[in-house]
Order: sequence, then C-alpha cells, then structure tokens
Amino acid sequence: MAIIIFDFDDTIFETYKLNNSFSQKIESIGVPSDVVKNTYEIAKKKFNHYTFDNHIDVINEMEEFNITDHEKDKLNDIDFSLYKSDETFNILNNLSKKHTLILLTCGEKIFQRLKIYNSGLSSCFHEIHIISSNKENFLMDKNFIGDVYFINDKKSENDVIKKMFPSFKVIDFDIKKEGSLKRLPLIN
Repeated sequence: MAIIIFDFDDTIFETYKLNNSFSQKIESIGVPSDVVKNTYEIAKKKFNHYTFDNHIDVINEMEEFNITDHEKDKLNDIDFSLYKSDETFNILNNLSKKHTLILLTCGEKIFQRLKIYNSGLSSCFHEIHIISSNKENFLMDKNFIGDVYFINDKKSENDVIKKMFPSFKVIDFDIKKEGSLKRLPLIN
C-alpha cells in the first residue's frame, strides 16, 4: 500500500475548463473578454488566491462596470461536478481501495472546499488538506512510511519537492495536457 498525494487544480480537477466557463458567464453580462482576462491576472496577484468573488470585485473596481449582488450570485451558481470526469472519479475510487490517497491543495479555503466537495471527488480521499502556503512546509511535518507518490501539475513545485523529499516519487501531471489519469505511470 502506497501513499499517493494528489494536487487538485489542473491535476485531477479540470480547473482550466471551469475558469473558461466562468469567463464566458462574465462576458455574457457585458464584460469584454480582454477585461475578463486582464482582471483575472490582477485578481490572482492582488488576493494571493483566486476566487470568483475576488475576480468580480476587481472588475467592479473599474468605473464602467457594476456587477450587482444578484448577478454575482448567478455567476457563482456553478455545478462543479461538470469539471471532473467520471473516469477520473473511477480511477481515484479504485486507487483509494488499494492505497492511501491524500489531497493536498493550496488556495482560498472556502473556494477550494466548494470545488472539492461539490465536484464529488472528496469521497475518494482518506485525507484532504487545504493550505494557504507552500506544500513542502506542510509535508515537512509528516512522517510517511513506505512508498510515497506526489502528483502535481506545477513543475516548479515538483522540483522543490524532489529536492526536499528525495524518496518521494514525484510525477508531473497536468490533466489539461495528459487528458486522462490513465496516463499516470502508477495506474498501469
């Protein structure tokens, strides 16, 4: 039995599709696509962790836009289960019967929790940790025994984990590029 640590966004959850869908919803109420794209980047930097509400707040700071609370509620009405595949769920569910699965994600806690639990993927994990800073700091406090896999889409984070935890089997995996968890080496 191995310990398999998964990242959430763009590793097992199709965050890029969610963000595209949200952007289209904002555009549908009259905000131009270039404004949506530019304010997305501003919201990520300004608030440290991106949320839809933060993005809307940045748009509202611009004089020509005023997204009302009612519109904000409608924009936030999202079915998060649409951004995970049944195949991903089945693979994770089967892995969880043989291994200890840990979800380790960084972001704003309420927003991350919404995505994780409403996607339907939470039931596949033995532990779920939503942190606000570096994953390596969280992992330093753990004492894992046996084979440990760390699966994440961000190469820069993976490089740090490889250096700090040389016994971990670190796998670069981006669902957007790979398309399916079936392509993970440990699945076959």
